[in-house]
Amino acid sequence: MNFTGKTTVAVTDPSGKLVSRIDVNFTAGTLSVNGGASSSLGSPATIASMTAALNTALGGGGSASFANGQLSISATGGNGILVQDDAATPSSRGGAGFSQFFGLNDVFQAQMPSITSTGLAAGDASGIAAGGVIALSLKGPDGDIVRNVSITTTAGQTIGNIVTALNTALGGAATFTLNSDGSISTATSALYPGYSVNVTNDSTQRGTTGVSFSQIFGLGANAQTMQANNFNLTPALSANPARLGIASPAITGSTVVSDTIVSAGDNAGAIALQNVITRSQSFHAAGGIAAQASSLSDYAATFYQNLATQSNAISANQTTQDDRLAEANSRVSSNSGVNLDEELTALSSYQQAYAAGARILSVVDQLYRTLLEIQ
Repeated sequence: MNFTGKTTVAVTDPSGKLVSRIDVNFTAGTLSVNGGASSSLGSPATIASMTAALNTALGGGGSASFANGQLSISATGGNGILVQDDAATPSSRGGAGFSQFFGLNDVFQAQMPSITSTGLAAGDASGIAAGGVIALSLKGPDGDIVRNVSITTTAGQTIGNIVTALNTALGGAATFTLNSDGSISTATSALYPGYSVNVTNDSTQRGTTGVSFSQIFGLGANAQTMQANNFNLTPALSANPARLGIASPAITGSTVVSDTIVSAGDNAGAIALQNVITRSQSFHAAGGIAAQASSLSDYAATFYQNLATQSNAISANQTTQDDRLAEANSRVSSNSGVNLDEELTALSSYQQAYAAGARILSVVDQLYRTLLEIQ
């Protein structure tokens, strides 16, 4: 499961009062209902076993299910679900909280995974079926490809097995590294500065998710592009803006059933959402932008500056390539084309040489005749 920390899944009635609470301790691998005795999340604890335990804990008040890589939690009887992390030890998997990791209350959504810090470790089962092919190319800054490699997955491979297979295929020209947060970073050797590893094909699939190995980790330009594909406001929120949570939940260790945990008129959540643009947060390296800790507004400015720099570089490179093409075409024309002035001059020279040769032959013929007459 690879979660640590604590979170609370609460069922609330329409007025914001607590119906039941389930306190989940991922570090200990347990949960408790309404402060009662702890029960196990499974041994070993997996996403599936945790979901089953959570579904049991909800009882008739709701349900939890996990299918095709998606976790769903719902309440019954017109009630709602609220998730709040522990203030001291919030839940975390690869740096993302429980609710965030599973997209339980997203304002925006996309068709491909956008959290590439998967929390997966080298020893975790990959879930990739045998026979899938991952094809890679090592591409230079000028578009030259120096290496094409591919691997075929086998049954029972772990995440670490696949990473090792990719590195073996690349033969040291480039390397993949599985980081502690479950993300994968790439680097090229000193022999290939400025080169990048691209995923040219990936027919793998993790379980029934429909997501390939490279898409899970955001490997290659195509996977990164697809993360932005169909990125939009969640349809439920677009259809009913009132669903946007503008309050801030108030669950403490002493909160019990019937206590108000969401108050009418509370706009703390809206203020927190507004402050996201100025709050410092960590951003991974992407494109030509280095990893950094900055506000969203500052990062956006850096993004547009980097985009302008790359655009200028591409325009300059295109101009250079156009000049090279024009020069190449000129040289081809000079070698294979016909220069009429040069050909006329050469023809005149050949004509004069022919005339001179004819006169010489005429003189030789006269000399030969004279010699014959002397005899």
